[in-house]
Order: sequence, then structure tokens, then C-alpha cells
Amino acid sequence: MTTTEGRQECINYYKSYQPCWQLPAGKERFSCARNVLKLGPVISDLVKECRGKTGQDQVQCKRELKDKAFDLIKFRFYDLEQRAEALGERGADLEVVADFVATIEQKKQEFNAATTKQERRQIILDVRQAWNDFIKKVKDQIRPP
Repeated sequence: MTTTEGRQECINYYKSYQPCWQLPAGKERFSCARNVLKLGPVISDLVKECRGKTGQDQVQCKRELKDKAFDLIKFRFYDLEQRAEALGERGADLEVVADFVATIEQKKQEFNAATTKQERRQIILDVRQAWNDFIKKVKDQIRPP
């Protein structure tokens, strides 16, 4: 894949989520992302579907499912960035917002580079902690919507 093709693929990837950003943060937005990724409500159903396949079809199915699950995790990371930026518009210290967004960007890169389940799990926990720390720092600064 050329750099131009990779760039266009990335643009198309983010464009596919556009309808999701119009929805409220939380279940509706995540449900939209699951639909974009064609994950459906229960991933375990897709796992069973992959197990029902054989040989290279099974390998391909599992790889695609894993990639989609990882994409959903990264969507949730990106969602936190968007929510932090929205809080910046409502009075949260913009330096704290920028620091949080930079942390999440770093965590996305680490997640992409992780090679084990434990590494990815730790990154998810780190992101959760970063969000909690961020909210503690800005909660008294936020104006009502």
C-alpha cells in the first residue's frame, strides 16, 4: 500500500464514523460505531461464527474480528478526546485538555504497537485512569451546557 492509499484509507475510516458524532456520548454513539464496524450487539456471536469456519477462512474471520474489536477500542479512546475537547469549550482549562488529548494519542500509538493481550489491557486501564484524573482536575471549571 502506498502512502497515498494509506492516507485515503485513514480518511475513509474516520469519515465512516461521522454519523456517530452526531449522537449523544455513551450507548447511542458506541452502538453507532459497532454498526459502522459491523460488530452487532454481541461480539461472542461473531466469535462463534468464526469458530464454525475452517482453515484459512477461520484465520481470516478471526483476524478481521480482532481488528474490528481493536478499532472499537480506539474509537472509544477517540471519543474521550472529543468529550475532553467539548469540556474545554465549556470552561475546562485548555492546557489540561491538551495534555489529556496528547496522553490519549500516545496511548493509541502504544495500543497499536502492543503485542500481547496484557499490554493492551494495561493501556485500556491507563486510559481509564487518565480520564478519571482529567475529570478530577476540570470538574469545578465546567460551565453547564
